[in-house]
Amino acid sequence: VKNIPLENRDDSITIDTMNEFYYDGLHIMDYLTKKRSDWFTIRGYELVDIEFELEEDINNNLVFTGFIDILLKSTKTGSYTIIDLKTSTSGWKDYHKKDKSLTNQNLLYKHYLSKKLGVPYEKIFVHYLVLKRKVPDDPEFPAMGRRIQKFIPTDGKVSMNRAVNDFNEFVESVFDDDGNRKEDGYEPTPSKSSCRFCEFRERGMCEFAVT
Repeated sequence: VKNIPLENRDDSITIDTMNEFYYDGLHIMDYLTKKRSDWFTIRGYELVDIEFELEEDINNNLVFTGFIDILLKSTKTGSYTIIDLKTSTSGWKDYHKKDKSLTNQNLLYKHYLSKKLGVPYEKIFVHYLVLKRKVPDDPEFPAMGRRIQKFIPTDGKVSMNRAVNDFNEFVESVFDDDGNRKEDGYEPTPSKSSCRFCEFRERGMCEFAVT
């Protein structure tokens, strides 16, 4: 990654941009308030927590820390549901749903929640609620006009173990046995998908970027 002098960087956020995101948020909240029964139900479920904290030792001097946006428990079966909220300009496309850097998050939550509560992973379910900032005025399909999109990733044992293995490989590549961050030895892994929204590619700061 090439270094760019601070005086040549443009990290400014305009008041127009702030207002745009603010009003997008208001539209999302207005939709959710009116349609909340379509997305959340209290029948047969109880709210365990909002921002439920997970903190588990993973290695010497290293701790996995995460916060589950919404955690529900079934009063009938005792199963748990992890709900993660994501914002998006206009919803998740296929490449979002296939992006393991996005979907692995809830699988790791499932793994560590199972350890923390002593609940079998089969009794923990996960899904995402994608909050869309923009919707068309005249949508071609009804789903396009909804401010919320629900996505349920594959969350069985194979997928969960793969996510945990990916995470462990990442930890081993970034930290040494004492939990200190490694200073070198990183191998670039550029790809069209991983470079797609990278700020370093957009600023011309990465010589490995794929366009």
